[in-house]
Amino acid sequence: MPDRPHPQRPSPVLLAEAVDGTQHVAPPWFVNWVRLGALAALDTLLIEPRSQVILALSAPVRCMAAAAFAFGYCRQRFLTVPELRCPPDSSRSLAELKPGSRAWLRLADRVLSGTYHSLQGDRVHTSAGTYQAAVVREAREPPAWAPVPGGRYLLAEKSSAELAFLSGMLRSHHPLDYITSWSWDLVVVGSPSRLRTDLAARIGPPGSASSMGSLASIVRPLDITGTGERSQLVGWRSVLMPARSDDAAWASWPEPPTTAVLDGAYAISRWLEECDARLIVAILDRSEPGLEAAVSVLEQRRAYMKAITLDELRWQPSSGCELMAFGSAGEPDSRG
Repeated sequence: MPDRPHPQRPSPVLLAEAVDGTQHVAPPWFVNWVRLGALAALDTLLIEPRSQVILALSAPVRCMAAAAFAFGYCRQRFLTVPELRCPPDSSRSLAELKPGSRAWLRLADRVLSGTYHSLQGDRVHTSAGTYQAAVVREAREPPAWAPVPGGRYLLAEKSSAELAFLSGMLRSHHPLDYITSWSWDLVVVGSPSRLRTDLAARIGPPGSASSMGSLASIVRPLDITGTGERSQLVGWRSVLMPARSDDAAWASWPEPPTTAVLDGAYAISRWLEECDARLIVAILDRSEPGLEAAVSVLEQRRAYMKAITLDELRWQPSSGCELMAFGSAGEPDSRG
């Protein structure tokens, strides 16, 4: 994880792991992006009901910003908003499942996903096996657009190091609840290859070297292009959308995502006007190509929205970052 000069003292909130395996206190700018993600997950950045808020931030280098925000958001959302641990409209009773439909069944120590065949007496028949109906704790119907693989997913298949990391980060929640549930509450739009590199960074709580893990273990992005092993997930906590996609990932969803991160000038220029998320975080690198076009799009949107102060946000950008915040509620900003 690259470090940057910063006038503040290092924060002891998180440890970061360098390429050589050594550990150091995560820099304050990184922790600040994590905090912004946590505030967004708590809906404290949404000034009024049914309003849209846009936070546009420029930084000398935007490396790790989207990944840190997504980490803070996904973790806090799961811990504090129980109904968003999995979309409630996906839950089904066994009697509601139709033969031939895709099904997701949660048992005590495993999850089954595949084709649902039938419920005969006290036995449930699926392409992933036959089980007693009494041991099925939860049944869901995965969204049609999500490439959920068929088979049995056992908690024991995860490494002990990742389980220790997840247990520490998720407090008292069982890691299987997190690993196998899903949400499309957060969409990150940008370069998948660059974002995955950032998400591979390893972090952990202070004073616990044995529970280091990757940002990706918490963010758990679903690749909506359906390519690569990363798309074959039983559960996911965010959706990763290439900025150069032809169609929006949320086009077939029952409702838009609550939060969207537009990472980079192209993502902002291409998707800001088409994104209906209640909170949009637009991240710019002041040295990247296309900066002027992205700023122009942001300025046009700001002309019809109301400025939001730092006091209203209750968040202060790190040194070297510039913030432009505005929302749809209220009268247009006369300063335009």
